[in-house]
Amino acid sequence: LKRRGPDVQGLKTIKLNDQQSGVFYGCTLHFRGDLTQQPLTVQDGSALLWNGEIFYGLQVPADENDGSILLNKLSLCSSDGEISIIFSQIKGPFAFVYWQNCKKQLWFGRDIFGRRSLLSSASDGILSIASLKTSIVSDSYWSEIPAHGIYRMDLIESVQSLTLFPWCYEDSEATPPLDTCNLFHIETPEALCGMPLTLGPHAISTSFSVLCAEVPSVTDTSQEDEVDLTSPDVLDQFVQPEHEELIEELISVLGEAVRIRVECQAQVCHHCMPAFLKNKGLDCDHSRVAVLFSGGIDSLVIAALADRYVATNEPIDLLNVAFQQKSNKSIQKSGKNAEPEEVIYHYNVPDRKTGLEGLQQLEEIAPLRKWNFVEINIPVEELQETRSQRVCDLVYPLNTVLDDSIGCAIWFAARGKGVRTNSCGDFEPYETTARVVLVGMGADEQLAGYSRHRVKFNTGGWPGLLQEIRMEIERISSRNLGRDDRIISDHSRESRFPFLDENVVKFLSQIPIWLKANLTLPRGIGEKFLLRCSAHRIGLKSGALLPKRAIQFGSRIAKAENRKEKASDVCQRLE
Repeated sequence: LKRRGPDVQGLKTIKLNDQQSGVFYGCTLHFRGDLTQQPLTVQDGSALLWNGEIFYGLQVPADENDGSILLNKLSLCSSDGEISIIFSQIKGPFAFVYWQNCKKQLWFGRDIFGRRSLLSSASDGILSIASLKTSIVSDSYWSEIPAHGIYRMDLIESVQSLTLFPWCYEDSEATPPLDTCNLFHIETPEALCGMPLTLGPHAISTSFSVLCAEVPSVTDTSQEDEVDLTSPDVLDQFVQPEHEELIEELISVLGEAVRIRVECQAQVCHHCMPAFLKNKGLDCDHSRVAVLFSGGIDSLVIAALADRYVATNEPIDLLNVAFQQKSNKSIQKSGKNAEPEEVIYHYNVPDRKTGLEGLQQLEEIAPLRKWNFVEINIPVEELQETRSQRVCDLVYPLNTVLDDSIGCAIWFAARGKGVRTNSCGDFEPYETTARVVLVGMGADEQLAGYSRHRVKFNTGGWPGLLQEIRMEIERISSRNLGRDDRIISDHSRESRFPFLDENVVKFLSQIPIWLKANLTLPRGIGEKFLLRCSAHRIGLKSGALLPKRAIQFGSRIAKAENRKEKASDVCQRLE
């Protein structure tokens, strides 16, 4: 846990009732306001462990700690409904544990997308809730707490009970019966923490509505005129009048999501933070923002928008990871006593190629910015050693081959340790100094970016695609973001997801599917069509036409160990 929060740690034991006590332990990665030890407490004995960022909703002055603001508001609540309203107002990633002393109730939960990890374990009469598996009860089975809402555990009674207050769309009726309005369609919740779970009388409202169900007629998206698919301006030939305003709006709302994520942080980099905490007058012009950067359209657009809001004297780090590959060629030594042929290794993987191409585009549209393109090259031996020593515990409780591949790739990328090109054109060792890591996840789910979306469209048409996108959005929290939070936070950095900003999701959810994606068009054009048009509009012409490539394939981690496995198989290397 100290790797997640190295700046200050705190521990407090609280008597919960006559038979039970709770140990609250918090590790803080400092971003805003004064450095504040956790758990946060108030005079009535209530306490809060907060791992989150309040970007919108509740008002948090720039020089104050958002966790302290939240605790003060929670301490004024006298009913479940008031607590529900407060969490309905929060826009941003979070996981929390809140002890409401006056009512002897323990509240906990995650944001609707599960952008922060929260696990639970119940064993030998001990209930543990933590950001990741801890050594205190390491032999117990841990599970991810579903991001279906917020939970309340009543401890005043001898028989403990657990209640779920589910998420619902903003235009739903937040009154019983909740099974008609809660976003995850929960009617009979499964047991959690070893206790039966019931639905509470209130729901937590999101800031976005149910996905727009409008589908086009055949003529709405038919392309009658022949076009040149090789033209760099091919997207312009498919833009309809209805797209024009939406393109500008997406650039604006996504830009605002990027802005608040790069500005809501400390005024110094990760490297300078220890000195800054002793001397608040310290100046720093090192990189404070990094982007997980494959050169694909999602990371390319995020980097381009970040340039608009990061101070011009600060570099932006582009973290590009590649795993060791065997060359098709080898060196055969001659002579009677010649040694066996020498295998040649390289890191010239697809993401390295698109990353360098993306860097060139960024330098063209933002020539005054210093871009640190960090080439992160990982030998197979280092991959295997790090997986067994670090990554397997962070990926847990997930355990598939896909979790292994993505988890390892993101861990090395977020570490940010590699080489960059200096002013003389030579490589030099470099490790990112950023605490904020911008990640492009969430775009594919909302904008039909996966190949399975095209398959669904081909078999089920627009209604089938719409159903698939709705399912994608509803299951984001259960798929990967908790895992990615555990992975990235291991380096004392914080992942931030502009495409999952509540205002971005609200904007995209209101747009008819055929204006966001047009899968009647070829690959590299039709999927994520609105985002591609936006990228083209801000000058990223070639990057706007790149097809989707997942990180496990682009970084070539899936081939590094020369294994033939299915992504859904249980990964023996994680055990």
